[in-house]
Amino acid sequence: MTVIAAAEADLVILGATPAGITAAIAAARRRRTSIILERTGYIGGLVANGLGATDIKTRGATGGLFLEFVRRIKGHYVREYGLQSRQVRDCSEGYHFEPSVAAHVLSEWLAEYRHLVRVMTHRQFDFEPENIEKAEDRIVAIRVENRVSHYPEIIKGRFFLDCTYEGDLMAAAGVPFMLGREGGDVYHEVGSGRLYKRWNGPLGPGSTHVGDNAVQAYNYRLCLTQNPANRAEIQRPSNYHREEFVSLISDVRSGRHTGVQMEHVTEKDLARNVELSDHTSPVTAAWLTGIDRLLSNVGLPNGKVDGNNQHFAFISTDLPEENWSYPTSSWAWRDRFARRLREYTEGLLWFAQNDPELPTWFRSNCRRWGWAADEYRDNGHFPRQLYVREGRRMKGKYIFTANDVPGWKNITAEASSPALAIAHNPSASPANPSGVSTTITASHYSLDSHAARKREPHRVGLDGFFSYRVTPYSVPYGVMVPDAPIDNLLCPVPVSASHVGFSTLRMEPCWMALGQAAGIASCLGLESGSTAAGVDIDQLQDALLDQDAVLIYSPALWGNGVGPQDRRRMQKEWLRNIKADRAISSSSSRTRSNLSIWKREVAHSRRSRRGDYRRSSCTEPWLVMRCPVECRSVATEDVAQDIALPVMYTCILSLVGLLVAETLAHGAVTSYRIAGTTYPGYQGFSPSNSPNVIQWQWPNYDPVTSCTASQLRCNGGRSATLSAPAAPGDEVTAIWQQWTHSQGPILVWMYRCPGAFSSCTGDGAGWFKIAEAGFSGDGKTVFLDTESPSGWAIAKLNGGGQFTTTIPQGLAAGNYLIRHELIALHQANAPQFYPECAQIVVSGAGSAEPSASQKASIPGYCSNSDSNIRVPINDHSIPQTYKIPGPPVFRGTGSKKTREFSA
Repeated sequence: MTVIAAAEADLVILGATPAGITAAIAAARRRRTSIILERTGYIGGLVANGLGATDIKTRGATGGLFLEFVRRIKGHYVREYGLQSRQVRDCSEGYHFEPSVAAHVLSEWLAEYRHLVRVMTHRQFDFEPENIEKAEDRIVAIRVENRVSHYPEIIKGRFFLDCTYEGDLMAAAGVPFMLGREGGDVYHEVGSGRLYKRWNGPLGPGSTHVGDNAVQAYNYRLCLTQNPANRAEIQRPSNYHREEFVSLISDVRSGRHTGVQMEHVTEKDLARNVELSDHTSPVTAAWLTGIDRLLSNVGLPNGKVDGNNQHFAFISTDLPEENWSYPTSSWAWRDRFARRLREYTEGLLWFAQNDPELPTWFRSNCRRWGWAADEYRDNGHFPRQLYVREGRRMKGKYIFTANDVPGWKNITAEASSPALAIAHNPSASPANPSGVSTTITASHYSLDSHAARKREPHRVGLDGFFSYRVTPYSVPYGVMVPDAPIDNLLCPVPVSASHVGFSTLRMEPCWMALGQAAGIASCLGLESGSTAAGVDIDQLQDALLDQDAVLIYSPALWGNGVGPQDRRRMQKEWLRNIKADRAISSSSSRTRSNLSIWKREVAHSRRSRRGDYRRSSCTEPWLVMRCPVECRSVATEDVAQDIALPVMYTCILSLVGLLVAETLAHGAVTSYRIAGTTYPGYQGFSPSNSPNVIQWQWPNYDPVTSCTASQLRCNGGRSATLSAPAAPGDEVTAIWQQWTHSQGPILVWMYRCPGAFSSCTGDGAGWFKIAEAGFSGDGKTVFLDTESPSGWAIAKLNGGGQFTTTIPQGLAAGNYLIRHELIALHQANAPQFYPECAQIVVSGAGSAEPSASQKASIPGYCSNSDSNIRVPINDHSIPQTYKIPGPPVFRGTGSKKTREFSA
């Protein structure tokens, strides 16, 4: 057969995924040519195929070209619909988008570099070694099949990048790789091996942490709508197998699900639900009705949703077990599996809409949904690409594991499991020193894996499903560099990681950042003649920072008045100090020298700091406040010659890591401003600093999910050591460094302690509200759906914000707890409560007190069956007036309602 020498470029990139696109654009900005080879006729990978709700926990943790992509998305909606349009609001600053818009934005972006970037679609690479041509330790060309002409083609290049979800190029090149799940004895990671958990619950029976070849499940990210004008009906697939879905009938009628709430549900409760199920939905806590029983839906612009697998369900759009062979199989096998998964998905939705054994109320809800008719018009409105969550994982120069990720939560009992033998220290350094010093991006998502096995009898959940909240972290360059004698190959998507480590790296924002780094590293290798492993890391980091990447995350990077040049300078300072510390020897003179450098950097940072981030929340210098006590002495006082060697590294990582720890997946009040004075909140990741605060010391960021839980009062916290003075009429501002949910109210409560704070428990009906903010349509008939989240009070806290209220005029003097509560309603019928308490001493001669009708107990002021707690948030067909829970607000003697937000 004729072989055509088709093309040649500086970089050959396999896969027009978002990572492949950012790699090409990064190289083009350094005047290097690229060829992107894509098997399908389309570009964009998953973001152009339904993944429209961006998987990132802390906005701003990942920057560079990913952040530029997000801004271009928002710019598209602004141009098309206007700045004040609902579409712009619903795009959530560019983090939520329709598949067609993502494809359009990426195509326009590439077109700006058409003279340097060539995209060749319908090119299939098969991972047999004969499809790679090498010269010594370098790849010089690869062979692909043109799927239109069916001729093989030779593509030549100087650097090669594997940006496929499967890892085909690196496998064909002979790079060793990993599949499946490591056992707990390999890297001693939480979540390793075989395990069964309820969602947000503890380990269940059968969890052995034994490794195996299981691969987490794949699915399609569906684009659905309830808009009749743009809704295409879901048809019964030709290859329909009803028996695959019948277990859903029992789950729907009984209310059984995989959430931790099931710990308190009895078989009698389930049987009672079945009896009532023909007429009403079950009352099980966290129960999801209608389509939400099948899908986890996130709103997108123009009345659409991103429909993902429902983690509370035993059966959803994931298809575990059947994909285990996918990463190493031929394209013919993969195509058969993709068809099988599509038919399964269509069959599941058709079953939910039509099977007569399902309750009428359930079927009716599901029938309101259909495909978005203006998406994937050439593919029956169905995504063109399946969601390959995990393929091959390369063995690279650096293997990223859960131990590289700071801020593990929810895992105390699991971490002590003999099967893992983890000596977990929540306050330990946030990352491996070498990992931080060679960072090429920061990132933030939970350790998050989907199921690896189908439903099994008597198990509390599906094997392999876990989610552990973490804080932002840095990703080292070595995860892209093969640990093999291949000098010109980088792999920014099938990166080097354990299964658990990969479970957080596998998100598109991180992959896009790694693609950008791979593109620049390739250019540096070409410019210097070095290998991929020999690229100068300092030059790479400088080049990334010049393209606005975030290498080490801190909220200070995005403070008021902080510009791109400030962010670059701040990160360069941090990296320089981290690398200096790694070079410290046992010589006392070198120790003193490096500590002197650190002192000068602190002084410089103080002088050059400007805007809101000049001073910390407790008015100490920004850098010094966030260092442990022993580091403060380093920065502010003369240092003894025999100071301990680890101090500087501890201090530097405390500077970065403790700031990072302030921004977990959901968020908490991180500081207060009371009567003009700022007070830091409790930071559970910094025990050396946190006791001396006014905020009660809560144990974790987990949401409270029940109105009867004792943790509802103050998040399970205990009394603080300090209190803040205040007077009636003073403003109290609660500040959240990070918040991610967009539906629900804000409530502010107070409680007068009968005595000292140390003995105050908040018992009894003494709690009263002083402020509240709910839906902007209060008093009107509104649809409480995810397509208009900006109407909710807590949406204004997204990405970090504040809420201000006033201590009621005339309030009687005394010791008070002030309780800020966010009720997140983003999961239909599954509320999440986020309360924190602080201590204030109210002075003055006032005597006003709330009446009995304005007081309540906590817990006790709400029930999980209340209509304003159990909210069908995605049910667009239910117009209602949202009434904020709890008693009427106590205004004092003439005080006015005060609400103030800032982003």
